[in-house]
Amino acid sequence: SLTHITVLSSYVKKVLVDNGVRMPVTVSGAGVDHFLRIQPQAYQGDLGPDGFRFLHVSSCFPRKGVDVLLEAFGRAFTGADRVSLIIKTFPNIHNAIEIQLADFRKRFPDAAPVILINKDISEGELADIYKRCDALVAPSRGEGFGLPLAEAMLFEKPVITTAYGGQMDFCSTENAWLVDYQFACAQTHMEQ
Repeated sequence: SLTHITVLSSYVKKVLVDNGVRMPVTVSGAGVDHFLRIQPQAYQGDLGPDGFRFLHVSSCFPRKGVDVLLEAFGRAFTGADRVSLIIKTFPNIHNAIEIQLADFRKRFPDAAPVILINKDISEGELADIYKRCDALVAPSRGEGFGLPLAEAMLFEKPVITTAYGGQMDFCSTENAWLVDYQFACAQTHMEQ
């Protein structure tokens, strides 16, 4: 008896329509401005050395592009650079961040620091992390909306992201650094 579908982005609407959904689909977007009302709470964990801090916030599912993020970071920066990458995720059976980081550290032994926050934290602590970082990077292979990108923009942080996906409802060449892409089958945590 479903008669209408609401989705968070134009990209999700396109995916549904391109895959045969024939009922009305409306883009509702997602509100993020409530995040500005959250009182920052000092994050007590390690955010690495002072310097420029890149931040990545995601589930670290394969489609989130952490593999390409680590590859690019390892090629671009060494320990001699005043830069670090903070990856904020949460424990889940679909991310392999610990294995990816071990491989990264073997392949790039002189890389700039990568700090992993692999636990749940409060919204206040996350707000503090956004404020203490300098840019958010999200090389996603398929983003339904991109909530961390919108949150970072609320804190006036530059965003680096893929030039395709749900985030394109609010990311453009005017307000973000867009990464080129090509279409390919992505790994997924969903069974096929």
